[in-house]
Amino acid sequence: MNKNPLQSIITDHTAMIAYLKESRSLSRLPEHIISQLLELGNHTAFPAEKTILHQNSESDRFYFLLTGTDSVYSKGVVVAKLKRRGDIFGEMSVIGDHLSPVSVVADTEVNAIVVETCKIGSVDSAESGTFESHLMRFILRFLAEKLSITNQTAAQFEIINRRLVETQPELERIQQAFEKANQAKTDFLTLLSHEIRTPLNAISGNIELLFYTDLTPEQKRFATSAYKSGELLLATFNNILDYMKIEAGELQLRNSKFDLQAAIEELEEMFIPEASAKGLELILEVDSRVSNQYWGDGVRLRQVISILIGNAIKFTEQGEVWLVLNVEE
Repeated sequence: MNKNPLQSIITDHTAMIAYLKESRSLSRLPEHIISQLLELGNHTAFPAEKTILHQNSESDRFYFLLTGTDSVYSKGVVVAKLKRRGDIFGEMSVIGDHLSPVSVVADTEVNAIVVETCKIGSVDSAESGTFESHLMRFILRFLAEKLSITNQTAAQFEIINRRLVETQPELERIQQAFEKANQAKTDFLTLLSHEIRTPLNAISGNIELLFYTDLTPEQKRFATSAYKSGELLLATFNNILDYMKIEAGELQLRNSKFDLQAAIEELEEMFIPEASAKGLELILEVDSRVSNQYWGDGVRLRQVISILIGNAIKFTEQGEVWLVLNVEE
């Protein structure tokens, strides 16, 4: 019977990458970087009580812990425990106020991936100095140094690490609360979309039917105003939904044929009453070279122009508001 479950994946490159990706230390590294480290390194096992790194001696290797527990000693005192998958040690002599050499002893049977420092350095030239290779070397040195500083700093590091572990459940609860709130917002907008769009469409449809009946000129004017106001309200509501989609990164542009000139003329008719109420004249000027048919998202373009016209009317006290449609090329 195989007592060490690691043996079943130690020769499986893909399984070993997945195994290391599950560790907190290496979880954010791209898989191809971990793959490269595995290609550079070798699997080594140490029995319990084995001294892996000797005090007062430099190490030219990095160790990536797979299983087991190590104790890091400085001047005969334990300053750190390495027991998490992906923990890194090596290059243990660090210059602080003085040289502070350390040793690493296996508390239990230890399995590790061993990578020689010179091989890690060769990654730079092999990868032509890519960002990933620089980052990888930085992380290795940073983590190794964090585990090999003087007694007081090492103890502080352990306290910080423990606090991070203790706050992890709270962070997860906050994340879950955020996800629930976000889902509630989505559900609310979905409900709102149905509850508002349905009656608005019904109102617009019934007003449109009025145009097929015998209306006096005054009644027709009232019906036209009500119809356009309903359309404007529906467009405003759609804009609100679109803003929420943009915020959530869910807005998708559509590419289809649309009549640009007709869309502009509709916007002109929609805003003429608002401009007239302020004593302004809304003037549309269209270049003769403007075609009727264009490809793009006509709905989004209409929304943008609608906002521009609305703001122009809102912030113009007197005179005219011009909407000019030119062909640059």
